[in-house]
Amino acid sequence: MALIKCKECGKEYSSNAKACPKCGNPTEEKEETIDVNIKNEPTVNVNINEKPKRKWSTGKLIIAIISMVLFIIVAFQSCAAGLGNALADNGSDSGSSGFLCALFLLIGGIITMATRNSKGNGGCITAIVFYWLGALFTIGTGDTYPDLPIWGSIAFAFGLINLGSLIVEKPKFNEPKKQKSILIAVIIISIIVFIISISSGSTDDKKNNSNTNNTNSSTNTNTNDNTNSNSNTESNKKNTYGLNETFTFDELEITLGSEFTYTKVNNKYSDNHGKSVIKIPVTIKNLKDETHSLNMFYYKAFGSKGTQLDTLGYCFDNSVDEAGELRSGASYTKYFYLLYDGDGTYAIEFDNWAKKITVEFEIKK
Repeated sequence: MALIKCKECGKEYSSNAKACPKCGNPTEEKEETIDVNIKNEPTVNVNINEKPKRKWSTGKLIIAIISMVLFIIVAFQSCAAGLGNALADNGSDSGSSGFLCALFLLIGGIITMATRNSKGNGGCITAIVFYWLGALFTIGTGDTYPDLPIWGSIAFAFGLINLGSLIVEKPKFNEPKKQKSILIAVIIISIIVFIISISSGSTDDKKNNSNTNNTNSSTNTNTNDNTNSNSNTESNKKNTYGLNETFTFDELEITLGSEFTYTKVNNKYSDNHGKSVIKIPVTIKNLKDETHSLNMFYYKAFGSKGTQLDTLGYCFDNSVDEAGELRSGASYTKYFYLLYDGDGTYAIEFDNWAKKITVEFEIKK
């Protein structure tokens, strides 16, 4: 039993009493407390910042990565093509077109990766635009850059994939049959565009070769030398020639003569001192409207065993390596000096990245 104090008169009395014995003030009733055991329910942590993955998310990630890898490949090839076009002075802008295609592939890939889980359609549409712009810049570029139409058709296909995801992820296209039909249509269209691009590149290449032949024929006619004109027109239809055959390379008219002789290197400072060399006459005529000459980095020789030979022009004053510039329409006859490595078939390859010509001939000492 405990004593409590009355709030009215202050007298202490037993807590069991219902009222104060002095003033009759009722005793306050204790509030009953009920312990309720609440079972721990499992909680679910929801991250409101996490974006749910969309159906085409993985596919978009893959094409985004491929786009970034292609940027490196296409950009490198485009720089090489641009350098070749500049050295050949052929007026082609395929190098610039290729770099723009590479840049748009990179931008499209970045946008695709960044918006692959986005609920909005703006990112997907933007990626489509950049992919198709990249494909647009590759139209008609197959003449001096054969791979570029391929990269363009891939860019177009990536745009189609984004378009397919844009359509399929809309609610009204959620039926599996419709999604499958759309996917098949996207694949078929991509294959058709790829084939058309390859065919276009091949056609452009043939047209370019045809135009080159016509231009060379016309240029030779202007020299008032009908024999050389007919020879060049006929020879420009092929890429492999023999001695005494005239061909056009890098806006130069070139003929290797069959009156070759043999001599020896007489240069004590050379590792090839005393070795036998083949002396082949070559006549070169400048077809450009400005001074021009054969670039020594545009040709290399191969011996009877198929291995590359040293061109020893630096040991001889009358070699083509030591020849100077030619004025427009001017010509001279100089010599190729090739290290002799036995009897057999020799070859000299002319290559300026835009055009490649091979001259083959038999050597029997």
